[in-house]
Amino acid sequence: MGPLEISSAITAGGHVINMLRTTAEGVKALGKIDLVNQLMDVQLEMMKLLQEHQQLFDANRELQRTIAELAEKLKFQAALKFEPPFYYADGDKTPFCPQCWEADRKPIHLHGPFVRSAKHNYWWECHTCKRDFDSRKSLAGRS
Repeated sequence: MGPLEISSAITAGGHVINMLRTTAEGVKALGKIDLVNQLMDVQLEMMKLLQEHQQLFDANRELQRTIAELAEKLKFQAALKFEPPFYYADGDKTPFCPQCWEADRKPIHLHGPFVRSAKHNYWWECHTCKRDFDSRKSLAGRS
């Protein structure tokens, strides 16, 4: 049941409560107290059902949001490629921290490259996990 159907059901429930209230007032005018009490009980049950319906609607919306977030994470994860020692997303020249990704599934970009020596050694650093990663190439030419 989609949000529109749920909203319509809640609105319809509100109309039913109003109809019960009007009917109860009419029956009360006729002096049928027992029937009025029964209608009030039905009205209370209807209000409880509407409240439960709203709670289910809210829970459903939260679950749909969670599903969408997880789908995005899976899509990102599928696009992530491991090129030792780093992870790369398609079309992204900046590597992701292998420690942060493998331990916590956090896609954290590394900072660098920084030149370590005249032998063309480079390093990248992660400002999140505070680790450095060596590389033989600067990755400047990576597509």
